[in-house]
Amino acid sequence: MASFFLLLQSDENIRFASEILNFGRAIEDGADFIETDVLASKDGHLICSHDVILDTTTDVANHSEFANRKRSYVVQGFNVTGWFVDWLRQPVFIQSFAPTSLIYISNMTNSPKVLLIAEVPFPTEDTNQSYYEITSDSYLAFIRGYVVGIGPSKDSIVPPKDNYLGQPTDLVARAHALNLQVHPYTFRNENSFLHFDFHQDPYAEYEYWLNEIGVDGLFTYFTVHASIIALVILGGSNANPVATHQSKLDVNHKKPLQTFRPYNVAHRGSSGILPEETTGAYLMAIEEDADFIEADIVASKDGHLICFHDVTLDATTDIASRTEFANRKRTYEVERVNMTGFFVGKHQIITFGEYILIALYADRIVGIYPEIKNPVFINEHVKWLDRKKFEDKFVQTLLKYGYKGEYMSEDWLRQPLFIQCFAPTSLIYISNMTNSPKVLLIDDTTVYTQDTNQSYNEITSDGYLAFIRKYVIGIGPWKDTIVPPKDNYLGPPTDLVARAHAHNLQVHPYTFRNENKYLHFNFHQDPYFEYEFWLKEIGVDGLFTDFPGSLHNFQECRMPYPKMENRETLL
Repeated sequence: MASFFLLLQSDENIRFASEILNFGRAIEDGADFIETDVLASKDGHLICSHDVILDTTTDVANHSEFANRKRSYVVQGFNVTGWFVDWLRQPVFIQSFAPTSLIYISNMTNSPKVLLIAEVPFPTEDTNQSYYEITSDSYLAFIRGYVVGIGPSKDSIVPPKDNYLGQPTDLVARAHALNLQVHPYTFRNENSFLHFDFHQDPYAEYEYWLNEIGVDGLFTYFTVHASIIALVILGGSNANPVATHQSKLDVNHKKPLQTFRPYNVAHRGSSGILPEETTGAYLMAIEEDADFIEADIVASKDGHLICFHDVTLDATTDIASRTEFANRKRTYEVERVNMTGFFVGKHQIITFGEYILIALYADRIVGIYPEIKNPVFINEHVKWLDRKKFEDKFVQTLLKYGYKGEYMSEDWLRQPLFIQCFAPTSLIYISNMTNSPKVLLIDDTTVYTQDTNQSYNEITSDGYLAFIRKYVIGIGPWKDTIVPPKDNYLGPPTDLVARAHAHNLQVHPYTFRNENKYLHFNFHQDPYFEYEFWLKEIGVDGLFTDFPGSLHNFQECRMPYPKMENRETLL
């Protein structure tokens, strides 16, 4: 039986609750049911409103002509003061927290009814029965004579602790044993309503509840496209077979890299969940089906290449609190800005070689996407005995591990690689050392290139794109330079993607994150809407994301492999 998606008071996080346009938006978004609260006005009209008072959803308090209508009543055992309601197709489910109301109307209509169940501390408003009484087997068997389902709070089914999920109760199983459906409430996209287990991804929560808990419907504030819901939450695409176990380095028997859809690039690993540029973050990104794992490569003072984003240790370690390192604080100029902090020294984090081995030892072919980070600064402050440059050491490491070949060549497909850098001269310099594909990273519109001091407008001009195309196969701009926002809303897209494509350059923008504060208002706290916009409307060729699992889930349902084709035939 298919699960139902119940829209709670329609898309009230996009429009006003219980408003006609709100319900229209929910239907447009593909909701199976639109839910509403029905009250009676004082003169007997039935209206759609959640509260018995008008204070929270109208401006009645500002109208002096209604001042004499303010009242106090006892509602569900509480004194409520305010302006009470004076006005207020056939239903598919009738719901109520009051079991006697559902029993009372059972002789009037045979439409299906659902008993709503409040949080554990709250008794029923009519019979004063406890949560445990109305969820007992005997009561469920009794109420089954009047209702087809129950609607409990989701946290009463899987009680959380410290915002992590606890052990599920047996309520769903017991309800199903009595042939009762279970429609829990309420599901919301905002980070503050998502337990930590779901890593700011509402779709991960949907998948958990529908696939693991096995409920029959959901009350949600956020409707989504039906195709995304059906595929992501009800099992996804079956076109992702698990590769058989083979020798870790035997690429001839590994599941190949997908190349028919935009690349899923795990930005510093699965860095939205685990600490960035760590073994754990990279292993999780591989587990979450990232196509490429991305790393920033810098050099320590003694010349070792490591995976680390900053040239200082301050932001991602506790070194500032270690008194034994107090005398190692320094000030240097980095990209024309004086920076003071604890710079990367001899303390090993993860080496470039270790990062490469993580990809090579994966049980499928996983690409690497290393960045030549801050080459101007590193070449000024790190000196190798053989007088080699940072870029030389970088390429030597790649060649040592067998990375070679032009884009889409047989060598490249066996060990996929993109080399990225914000410094165009570094990419030009290494073009004589390796024919592996390279990507020019592009910073904000106000930032000049660290090596050539060129402006954003210069390096994104048609003339420069035509020039750099001889050395790179793509560009990696910050996403807000492609579609500049205003007041956290998207503005009109620029023509950068179209012009890059006209020069046969791929476009891999950065960085995509699930957290609400990184999502523009247009996406309504839904990272999948953002992915759809960038992949479908803007048409980019890859994405840098801190949450590769979310992007993979989206792509599996929106860009699945053709049913009649095998993945290997697509290469």
